[in-house]
Amino acid sequence: MFITSISLTTALHTTLLSPWREIGVRLFSRLLMPKPTISSLLLAMLLPLAFALLSSCGQVENEFSNRRAYFVFDNQVHNNFVLASAMTPHSNVFVSVSMQTRYTGQNSYAELMFVANGGTTQQASKITAADQSRGMVLGMNNGLIVGYGLLSDPPTLYAYDLQCPNCFSATAVPRRSFALTVQANGFATCANCHRKYNLSTGGNVAEGAQGSKLVRYRASTTGPYGVLAVN
Repeated sequence: MFITSISLTTALHTTLLSPWREIGVRLFSRLLMPKPTISSLLLAMLLPLAFALLSSCGQVENEFSNRRAYFVFDNQVHNNFVLASAMTPHSNVFVSVSMQTRYTGQNSYAELMFVANGGTTQQASKITAADQSRGMVLGMNNGLIVGYGLLSDPPTLYAYDLQCPNCFSATAVPRRSFALTVQANGFATCANCHRKYNLSTGGNVAEGAQGSKLVRYRASTTGPYGVLAVN
């Protein structure tokens, strides 16, 4: 086989330029590729955080009921000592509150009854004109439970519906009340199903058959003799 000088020169030239040609192609390809912008990088970094926040918000939302409750009580005006004991952090005192009508001869008036310690401690507060103007919805069937537990740090003010979630039905005809009894040790019991609920841990079933935990509402207070708000 005879190789001409021209073909040999061409082959050598091609061999010597091949690595540089490959490098040039790679650099040119990188220039053509779209560079990630700052906004896209931030988006990639923030998406996992956003999903985590949405997930945590969903968990918080699930802790509270979507049923309607509305109660604002100014204990600076009423000076109810039973409620004040329940609005003291780490007291492990829970009170039930319900509205009742008091009759005096031919006259009548509405009052709020606060009961603690299994019924041994109670105090009524007459509903004022300011209370009436604000209005109130005491849970599903005229009753709430409010108090601080022992186990949460920082202290958590809990508010529950007074009705047993495993016995009460808002659509039953006639509607029957299955109000819980608030004990002195931070538990509430149902006389119908005999379940015991732990008020310091979110209202879960502590004793008895498995079932739904207590219906919980949002609550806040400005102090033992301040304003209580439940919604």
